[in-house]
Amino acid sequence: MEIHVSCVIYKLVHGYNFLICIQLFAIEKFIVSLVLHEFVAVINIYFWKLISWPVGAYMCIVMNDFKLWCGLPSVQGAIDGIHLLISKPFMPFLEDYYYFKYGGYSIVA
Repeated sequence: MEIHVSCVIYKLVHGYNFLICIQLFAIEKFIVSLVLHEFVAVINIYFWKLISWPVGAYMCIVMNDFKLWCGLPSVQGAIDGIHLLISKPFMPFLEDYYYFKYGGYSIVA
């Protein structure tokens, strides 16, 4: 199961197509698709209060604040990133891609 979740997080973070994920993680396309849909559904169920678009008058306030803060018009929100620690990649050529500057390996989500 860990490999399935790792594959889905990898796909979501990098935006790669299914073929690359299938080759890197050696799992079937239908499994990647199934786990991706289940993973996103769980995120939507449990984190809907934390991950949502502003609506109504609040959206206007957020857009105005972004414009004042950084000069970007029509920005409706932003999502921060987090390092998800992973085991050392089993392929030596991938180690540099996932090495976290504070030590260990991670995927940025």
